[in-house]
Formats: sequence, structure tokens, C-alpha cells
Amino acid sequence: MNRLYTRTDLCKELKISSRTCYDFLKTLKERFPEEKSLNRYIGKRQRFTQNDMERIVELSCLKSSNGS
Repeated sequence: MNRLYTRTDLCKELKISSRTCYDFLKTLKERFPEEKSLNRYIGKRQRFTQNDMERIVELSCLKSSNGS
């Protein structure tokens, strides 16, 4: 089984604060509501695989289709 990471782990990986990470994930979820890497939960807690974290970095580099 692959390891599951927490939002804290994601913050450390991206070298950002927890508040910045929360806002960052919220913005990505608004832009990509169907993205599986942003919608993995165990109970009420968000979890990430290593692939999810890599995908989140990829998504952050994509420009939105509406030019914003």
C-alpha cells in the first residue's frame, strides 16, 4: 500500500505555510472541481498520495481557460 500524506506533509513539500496551502488548495479545487488528486478524503480529512502531490504541482502551473 502506498503512503498517504496529510496537508501538513504537502505544506512541507511545497515549502509554504498551512494557511497558504489551504488557500492554494481551495483555489485549485475551484479551478479543477473534478480533479481526483484534490478530492481524496478519509472521513473529513484530506489525504494525498505521492502522485497526488505531483499532480497538484502540475495543476498549479496550468493556466485557466478563462485567462485568469
